[in-house]
Amino acid sequence: MRIKKLMIYGYMNNIYSFRSLERTCQRDINFMFLLEGKSAPAYTTISRFETLQFTPISKSIMAKFTDFLYDLGEISGEAIFIDGAKVEANANKYTFVWKKAVKSILLESYNK
Repeated sequence: MRIKKLMIYGYMNNIYSFRSLERTCQRDINFMFLLEGKSAPAYTTISRFETLQFTPISKSIMAKFTDFLYDLGEISGEAIFIDGAKVEANANKYTFVWKKAVKSILLESYNK
């Protein structure tokens, strides 16, 4: 449970690297508070937790958080915003995703 708190709080503070998260746990008082007096976990421990425990439940956490924000009235749920930026890649730079395709994929994911 502590590692999950650390990861979420780290993501909120733009810390995405496991090594950076490990260093921050050793230096930042806010992260030390989340550790509840325990020593900072190694970056390999955080990585293993993310792979085995956090990834399977991340969609559920996001859905519950969205419901929480909706119940508080922070979001209306009337519109879904999709980033429409076209980013070219070297692999196949003349392809892009149509808005209609994104909408159908979103509908399929909501129906599941």
